[in-house]
Amino acid sequence: MELTYHGCAAFECADDDGRTLLLDPWIVENPHTTATVDDFDAVETIFVTHGARDHLGDAPAIAQRANAPIVCDCTTSIVLRDRLPDELIRRYVWGMEAEGDGWYARVLESHHPSQFFEERLVGAAQAYVVEFGGETIYHLGDTSIFGDIELFGELYEPTVCCLPVGAAGPEHSPELFPEEAALVAEWLAPSVHTIVPMHYAEGSTRPEEFVAHCRERGLEGQVDIVVMEPGTTLEP
Repeated sequence: MELTYHGCAAFECADDDGRTLLLDPWIVENPHTTATVDDFDAVETIFVTHGARDHLGDAPAIAQRANAPIVCDCTTSIVLRDRLPDELIRRYVWGMEAEGDGWYARVLESHHPSQFFEERLVGAAQAYVVEFGGETIYHLGDTSIFGDIELFGELYEPTVCCLPVGAAGPEHSPELFPEEAALVAEWLAPSVHTIVPMHYAEGSTRPEEFVAHCRERGLEGQVDIVVMEPGTTLEP
């Protein structure tokens, strides 16, 4: 499997058979990336953790262009009904399973809201563990720390983790700080071999702080922590 980072929480996963998944595809207004919506014509499925601009992003436009369904939380699905046909909206809640061509996912708890201010709607965000291309990817979206993350690691044995370590913009406070993210990394270390820090502002030192805290916890040599530049691709 190839994992391409597009900045913030946006990832593109491709398997050896040419299937592609997107997670939290904030593209057009994302200062981290030069990618465009036109680059994602062949997407099979889009995963959205919640309705924030930097996570829902360009999912509706890409879904229409690629005829790809969006896996999302209930609150986001309500708003998407005004933008997309029903067959492109797949609504889930914590604990459910989802599957498609070449992938299987579990929908997991996240301690973060999924909110739309203009529509006056608020619900719960979610995370995903996705089995795809020989790896099991745990994308935490946006969350604060909570103990069941360790339980999810034990239950679903992720091998790759996309882990938030900051905030999307310098004007915002993180919900998961680097030192907390390092504890999460320790919880997941029994099964995870690669961790990619994500969800931090352009020019932020949060990824480096996270790496330092992981080193303090003795994770160096146990887990491969890769600070990816936007537009680069990793084969975990």
